Amino acid sequence: MNTTNNATQCAYKLIPASLASKHLAQRIRSSRRQPARLGSLAVLVLLTFISFVIPDATAQVTLSTMAGPWQGSFFVDGPATQPQGCGLETMSIVFPSQWGFSDGLGYGFSNDQSTGCGFYEDEDFLMFTGGSAYLATNGKALAYLQIGVPELQQHYLNIQVSPNSQVFNMVDVTDPGYYYEGTAIAQPRAPVAVSQLAGNWQASLMIDGGCGLGTKLVNFNLNVGGVGTATAQYHTPECGNNEERGTIEVTSLNTDGTGNGSGTAQLIFGESTVFNFSIQVSPNGQVIDMVEADISSGNYEEGLAIRQGPVTSSQLLGNWQASLVIDGGCGLGTKLVDFNLNSINSGGFASGTATAHYSTPGCGKNVQTGVIEVNPDQYGPGSGTAILVFGASEFIFQIQASANGQVMNLVDISGPGNYDEGSAIRQ
Repeated sequence: MNTTNNATQCAYKLIPASLASKHLAQRIRSSRRQPARLGSLAVLVLLTFISFVIPDATAQVTLSTMAGPWQGSFFVDGPATQPQGCGLETMSIVFPSQWGFSDGLGYGFSNDQSTGCGFYEDEDFLMFTGGSAYLATNGKALAYLQIGVPELQQHYLNIQVSPNSQVFNMVDVTDPGYYYEGTAIAQPRAPVAVSQLAGNWQASLMIDGGCGLGTKLVNFNLNVGGVGTATAQYHTPECGNNEERGTIEVTSLNTDGTGNGSGTAQLIFGESTVFNFSIQVSPNGQVIDMVEADISSGNYEEGLAIRQGPVTSSQLLGNWQASLVIDGGCGLGTKLVDFNLNSINSGGFASGTATAHYSTPGCGKNVQTGVIEVNPDQYGPGSGTAILVFGASEFIFQIQASANGQVMNLVDISGPGNYDEGSAIRQ
């Protein structure tokens, strides 16, 4: 990865950790519903806008629009031993309360699969202290993540909520040594049937396993029974670029009113390569969150699948925020990209400017500005490429845009030495 040595550091406006703890204590006393599993708590507090936010979008996202249960996932890297961290992790997190975040607090649990601590469970609190005013302009906010009570870990996450309040992405680009990136999806109020998932999908995944840390693109189709074929393209340091064909099956999907749209899916390649995912389907049936749930497999995979559907370049015009897990010359880290698709170029593609904020162990925190071009139908309906250029560095992503033009997944499956994967959400 090419980085600049004199990049400007981000300025963040934070609330005191003591204030977060005070709010947490009050809410634990008043609304705790069941005992802690391992006694470790996580608090996510939405804060005010950060300095590089461009408040010019029109989406009206508020705490009330985020009411209802949510499920999401993280891809994490940090210190290898407790209490500072558990090394590389994939995390599935569920906030089952019907309140959602309407009263400023979500309460739930996470299942964590890690290299340093094995499999463990946490009790989690997701707390919004800033209220709807921080979200209403363009759905952007800064989040405060506290893991453990007292404050064993503190992290700061950038969040972008989709205009329909069904998806948000999260990324930490501020804390040296800690790299968090993920997405959360609102659970549908009405049951989602397996038959409603029939169609073509594209998933982007950050992976770690026998071939090292890398990326994977999976194109799959589902019939009305939730079964279909899948083709995966891998991009890893130890096994290079390769392709496999196999099958996929949605093995369970909750429809009983508790955890609607959550379930499991299984990908099988060959006779013995099996990936078991926890999944969450969005209320509109266009997005699926996926995270590897089987500790015995030794695989760490997390990402987002998006249903294929017609999308034009003009539908994508506007402001976006992307959160990415990255691995390259500066090591495993995270990247936040704010970009504005403001015109259709001579090739008919959406294009504009981009600003990227990096956090990596080898190069620290830095900022780059550049340009972006998005072709949403190069390979199929809503499936194409996004090209990011920062100086001499070029990143070519495979993308899948949702039919409503609010969410894209991005994955680099070709760049030599670069392994980037994540999601972009319209402001």
